[in-house]
Parts: sequence; C-alpha cells; structure tokens
Amino acid sequence: MTRLGWVIKDEGLALQRNQYYGHALQAVQKALYNERSMRDDQVFAAGYVLSVYEVRHCLENQHD
Repeated sequence: MTRLGWVIKDEGLALQRNQYYGHALQAVQKALYNERSMRDDQVFAAGYVLSVYEVRHCLENQHD
C-alpha cells in the first residue's frame, strides 16, 4: 500500500501511511519503557521493521 501511494502520488495513502507509522513508533516506544516487554523479540522485530521502512521511505523521497 505504501509503494502504491508513492507510485500513484495519492496524498490520502501518504497521510494514512504516516499515521500508521506514527502509531507504530509510539507503540514500540511504550514497549521499550516497559520492563516486561523491553526484551521481547517482537519489540526488537518491530523496531527493525520500522527502521527498514524509514530507510526505504527516505530513499523514495530522494526520487521526488
């Protein structure tokens, strides 16, 4: 969906993408401040996926 929004230059999809990304960042931050969840594999995986997304998103913006 993110790629599709970028390709067809759909502002609605871009806004939705940014909202989902922001919610995901907040959820990971909250999990990292929790003693019980900060060492969970899922939290590590979510942070990793978000970092890959961020790098890819920055590379896409360079093509604009």
